[in-house]
Amino acid sequence: MRTLAYILLSWINIVFCPNLYGQNDESSNSAQGIVMDVQTKQRISRVFVYNPENDAGTYNNTRGEFTIDAKPGDVLIAAVEGYYPDTISVTAQHTLIFQLQRSAIRIQEVRS
Repeated sequence: MRTLAYILLSWINIVFCPNLYGQNDESSNSAQGIVMDVQTKQRISRVFVYNPENDAGTYNNTRGEFTIDAKPGDVLIAAVEGYYPDTISVTAQHTLIFQLQRSAIRIQEVRS
């Protein structure tokens, strides 16, 4: 009877608590960050973030946030049309912030 209870308890643990057996490593090789306009401080979307060290690349989401495979010491490049590309070195910080500079001056619309 004890054996049956042990097997049942083990099965429940494995089925309902899979995170206990997975590797949840805080020092994983991923970096998170956001991309902003340096002047307006607004977030920019559809920016391509590239890590040449491991040839990994990704686009950020509509909130300007991204996650990419990178380890401390890697250099990331962010590029989008209308802005100069920017580079940033990955450190032990929790959030990386790209601040992109516009490549052209934006002029307000003139209405008569």
